[in-house]
Amino acid sequence: MEGGRDRNDSRHAVRNWSVASLCSSLSVFPLGMAAALLDFMGAWKYLPGPTAVTDIFFVICVLPPVAGVICGRVALKKIAARPELAGNFKRIAMAGKLIGYILAIPWVLYVALLLIVDIFEIGIHFH
Repeated sequence: MEGGRDRNDSRHAVRNWSVASLCSSLSVFPLGMAAALLDFMGAWKYLPGPTAVTDIFFVICVLPPVAGVICGRVALKKIAARPELAGNFKRIAMAGKLIGYILAIPWVLYVALLLIVDIFEIGIHFH
């Protein structure tokens, strides 16, 4: 009886990690739209400064895809340890991980560009 319960719990864990991967990766879209709506409404003027806006965009646009990649990785490790539990959850975990990478890589490149501009004191002016 204990073996059946352990297998069932493991299957639920694989399902939970797989779905968490996909959902956290996809959560960027509604959060980003909410941020765009706040920007359109002029709500950013009530924040204490540009640092607060940067922090909000970091939380909205960078953290969910990274969480999706991490959850997808955990799910795929659990599936690799016990392949009989995979079912369709392997595809869900792969989708969440892939979407997370696709959404996180541009932000990493953007931050790298900002660091390069700051380190080498390159002046970029938008007129």
